[in-house]
Amino acid sequence: MEGFQKQFLDLALTSKALLLGDFTLKSGIKSPYFFNIAPCLSNGARLHQLADCYAQAMVHFDLDQAMIFGPAYKGIPLVTALAMAFYQRYERALDFAFNRKEKKDHGEGGSIVGAALSGSVVVVDDVLTKGSAFSQTLALLKHYPDAKVQALLVALDRQEKAASGATVSETLMAEHHIDIFSMVGVDALITYLKQHHGDKAIIETLDAYRQC
Repeated sequence: MEGFQKQFLDLALTSKALLLGDFTLKSGIKSPYFFNIAPCLSNGARLHQLADCYAQAMVHFDLDQAMIFGPAYKGIPLVTALAMAFYQRYERALDFAFNRKEKKDHGEGGSIVGAALSGSVVVVDDVLTKGSAFSQTLALLKHYPDAKVQALLVALDRQEKAASGATVSETLMAEHHIDIFSMVGVDALITYLKQHHGDKAIIETLDAYRQC
């Protein structure tokens, strides 16, 4: 496990952004874990730690030559903090942009805030579950022909299965010809818990859920 992966899981568990137990997701799926990045976005220290993990992941996955884009709303603080953390760690500036949910009809107008969307773009978000939010972002960015989405980077890939039996990330990559990277997936979480002597029953439940 890479250092930034352990760093992220330490943060997610101690901040209670990642909870283990018995949960029903918005989609109706029963899950042995629940991830909500909000606790990491509501405190400056936690947000900085999270952004530093993203910065290290950008370099690890060779994404650091692209600009970054954050889909509203959680993507807005993510790309802002990531750009700052990246500069602090690597002394290199990343261009970044994000969107508004509604277009402005005054001032600079439009729905995009930040750098002009051009060249390679990495979309930065919190979690990949069913992939619908990422598909909506791709549809939005198609209106900017100077920009080419290179990849999606998320903190957590739930590694959910699509109807085909492949994972959602595998399905999206094949459909859109775009790379998808995550700091961690369920497999990494299981490894982390085993290394840190996590509750055996929870580990077995996660293992079973992963195989479904």
